[in-house]
Order: sequence, then C-alpha cells, then structure tokens
Amino acid sequence: MMCVPLLSLPLLLQVGFVDRPVATGPDLEGLFERVLASSLVAVGRVSTMTHAHGPVYVPKEVEEAAKRGEYVSIQLPPGGFVFSVAIERKLCGRSDLVEEAQALEPRGSVIHMFIPHDEKPVRSQRSPGRVNVPEWLIPGREYLLFLQEAGNQQGLVATYGLDPETTYYRTVEGDRGAVALPDAAHPERKYDFTTPLLEAVTTFCEAVKAPDLEAKIQNLRAVREKFPYPAWRESVDTAILNLQMAKIYRERRQNAFPAPGP
Repeated sequence: MMCVPLLSLPLLLQVGFVDRPVATGPDLEGLFERVLASSLVAVGRVSTMTHAHGPVYVPKEVEEAAKRGEYVSIQLPPGGFVFSVAIERKLCGRSDLVEEAQALEPRGSVIHMFIPHDEKPVRSQRSPGRVNVPEWLIPGREYLLFLQEAGNQQGLVATYGLDPETTYYRTVEGDRGAVALPDAAHPERKYDFTTPLLEAVTTFCEAVKAPDLEAKIQNLRAVREKFPYPAWRESVDTAILNLQMAKIYRERRQNAFPAPGP
C-alpha cells in the first residue's frame, strides 16, 4: 500500500486557520519593501498545475515482502506542486529601485513556481503581527504576483525531482504576494479591496519605472495624494527617501571617482 498526500484538500486545511482582522483598505503596508524584494511584480495567469516529488526509495526487505503478497506501507518522499504562469503584464521590480539590480526576464513570458505541500505559516518580516500562509494558485485564475527566485534551486531539484533546466520562483511573503484578481466567475467581495490594490501597485510601478532617479522621485511626489490610504502615503514617502539616499550616494561616488577625461 502506498501512502499518498491528499491533493484535493484546500490549502486552508493543509496549513491551518490563520486569524486576520477584517481589511479596511487594500494591503499597501510595506509596499516599497515588497517591491524591493521582488525580482518582478507582474500580472499573470496560471495555466497548469502538476504534482512533483523526489525519488521513491523502497528498502529491499519491503520489496521482498511485497513480492510475497504481504501488506506493506511505503511513505512517499517530500512533494509539492509546480505551477506554470503566463506573464501578461510586467509592472516593475527591484531593478526599478536599485540601479545595480538585474531585471527578471522570463523566457517565453512564462515562469514556473514550486510550492512544497508541507510548508507552514510564518510571521511576516515586514508587517509585525501578520502571519503569511504559503501562496496557492488555481489554474485559470489571474493573479497579481510579487515574484522572487526560490532559494537553493539545486536542493529543490534533488529533493523534489524537479527539472534542473528550469528556474523556479516563489512569491514575496507567501499568499500576500499572490493576490487572485476578480473575474466574472469570482467577483470582488466587499472586504477584498483587490481592484484598488492593483490600481495602487500599478501606479507605484509606473512612477518608479522612469529612466533616472530624479524622475522617479518627482513621479512619486506627483501621485502621493492619489489614494486616501495612510499605508499608500507611507510607502511612497519611504520610496522617495530611499531614492533620494541612492541619488546622494551615486553623486558622492561619482565625485570620489570622476570619469576619465577624453
């Protein structure tokens, strides 16, 4: 007999209940820090979901017992789910806030995400008191995604039997970085605030995609009062301050190491 994970259970049953207060506005707290942690912030649609697990090791004595017709139990190795996501709109990312950062350019506008099925909720490093559960995606749904490359790619390949030629991604802060967008079959609920969240993130990204630091700062100042949420203004102010510091640092560096003359 082979013990297999229950693939049809909702994620809530896998990770347990997480108590969160009723939202009073879009989740914009720490937006600057979350974009800064993201290789890419994008809108994408999930196309496929497949199950993956590492190689199954069967001890010799268990294999012999099975051949004799005896009852045996084989525990499957660690497993998880691979999601293919078609990137529909690239909004911005770390490279728009840090000059030295490299932009994530998925080949063919498709990225692959791997989510182990045994992960537990963790406390947010950016929002005190918040607990983030692992992200979960549904094929066919469209999401606002804060993406980062998954750590220890070689370890994931070895442990879960993944494709060594594929780069796998996760979202920043679990489910907080994978926001399902409303559609005809899934209308926005009263306390979701998904549409204003997407509008605010898009506005922020358009502001910081300007070609130079001063233009980014001026763009952010121009949209600071666009939304009535305190977390929006705080995020914009934090971005402006950091970009101003980056501008000062760059000028000091240029003065210390002037470019050679003709």
